[in-house]
Amino acid sequence: YQRRVRGPRIYMKVRILQRFSKKGITKLSSLWKQNNQNLKKTVHYSINSTKNPERIYHAAHSKPSIVEEHSLLHPKITVLGLGGGGGNAVNDMIKKNLTGVEFVVCNTDSQALYNSLATKKIQLGKDKMKGLGAGANPAIGLKAAEDGLQDILSCINNSDMVFITAGMGGGTGTGAAPFVAEHLKKLGILTVAVVTSPFEFEGQRRMTVALRGIDLLSKAVDTIVVVPNQRLLDYCEPNLPYAESFSLVDEILYKSVRGITDLIVKPGLINLDFADVRTIMENSGPALMGSGQGNGENRAMVAADQALKHPLLHDIDISGAKKVLLNISGGQDLTLQEVNVVAEQISTKIDPEANFIFGTSMSEEMAGKVGISVVVTGLNSPLDYVSYNKPKPRPQSVEKPTIKEQAPSDTEGSKKSIKEWLTSHAKSWW
Repeated sequence: YQRRVRGPRIYMKVRILQRFSKKGITKLSSLWKQNNQNLKKTVHYSINSTKNPERIYHAAHSKPSIVEEHSLLHPKITVLGLGGGGGNAVNDMIKKNLTGVEFVVCNTDSQALYNSLATKKIQLGKDKMKGLGAGANPAIGLKAAEDGLQDILSCINNSDMVFITAGMGGGTGTGAAPFVAEHLKKLGILTVAVVTSPFEFEGQRRMTVALRGIDLLSKAVDTIVVVPNQRLLDYCEPNLPYAESFSLVDEILYKSVRGITDLIVKPGLINLDFADVRTIMENSGPALMGSGQGNGENRAMVAADQALKHPLLHDIDISGAKKVLLNISGGQDLTLQEVNVVAEQISTKIDPEANFIFGTSMSEEMAGKVGISVVVTGLNSPLDYVSYNKPKPRPQSVEKPTIKEQAPSDTEGSKKSIKEWLTSHAKSWW
């Protein structure tokens, strides 16, 4: 054992010398010389030297009474990508070097899983689908998630918050997301979904499946953000490359996750912590998560407009919002008047009885700038802001997609789990 004593604190250092030889004694002597100035007391014992004379152990049996590593106190945040769309979103976040979170990717398509940049990958339905995908069938995605549930939960073990990302309307993401989210929430994990809805040209059937999947997912998670892909056609420049246009959608997830991690990790003058995040986002339904930054004249107003009016989410009505988490960051030149402008810009648009939690932080890198991170929850149904125009009628009659009585009601949902309801309605519902 090697013990270092410094005042009331005890630090233990673990060293293993592979061989009890002249080389080992030389290394031990060098250790003593290096640490001699800081050591007040050093005791050496050889453990089982008669039975195992070739090994000498320097082990620790006590821990510091005070946790000095502040990073150990940070909540664990995981981003879970389901299906092809979720995997693409995770790849984009990894390329942008997002830190402070772990990434897990699940898919029934082995080729897409192979191209993922995440370190934790789970092949769903390995025995039955054999890595060939779900064929745009959510019932198959549900079955695959059921078979791989234990693998998913083992990768997300001890997480405090999980972001689920998926493209709705397909097979793996649409079928697996509600089922997985339900089990994560049962474990007490704060579960947030950021998903996309299809383009109009993908047809009525895919949009119908997506709407039903979003409706189920919204009942299984704490908070949900829906990004309509159709907005890209209105927002993107005509000559913008196809691949780059989808990175704009992934950017919403990136900013949402980064905004939450910055709120928790970075200290502030009026500090916000994970408990504040849970208070605003737990069991809160549809949400808007935005961020903005402004400089120069009217920088506070510019930052507030950017946070609340993202081009891909510009028609979301926050007038009925019940909970708001707002963090304002800036340099030492941030004024009280600017803080008031931002707070009023948001507080006047939400429910007067809303729970409004507010924080501020300052740093040298924000000198001359004003940054805003805002989480607005308790909005209307997520299906209310999914832009969808019915495709041109075909020769045969096609019913308008509806979601009435498709998802379990509150009364029915209290008796049946998402898995039970999905299984019993798999054929007719999908």
